[in-house]
Amino acid sequence: MEKVVAAIHGLNHGWKLARELWGEDCGLALSLVGAKHRLQLHLVASAPSRVRVVADPEAPGTAGIRLHPPVGPFADAAHIPLDCLPSDVNVEFHGG
Repeated sequence: MEKVVAAIHGLNHGWKLARELWGEDCGLALSLVGAKHRLQLHLVASAPSRVRVVADPEAPGTAGIRLHPPVGPFADAAHIPLDCLPSDVNVEFHGG
């Protein structure tokens, strides 16, 4: 599980860098964010008892994937757009 979470963070970092250098619609950025989302969905589906999906009021339309307990040095598995999540995923909403 730690390798999957580390890969998610690596893809997230690479996606942000590619976006900054070449724009949001560059092929590399799109490929990296797609891979990140696929790994996040795999994580949510394969470890439901270890994961909480929490809507982020500071980033509308996204949710943070929180890990309980943390996995290695990671307490989360980055943010994912809400519209990427299947309808059967329980998303927690809190005021903010």
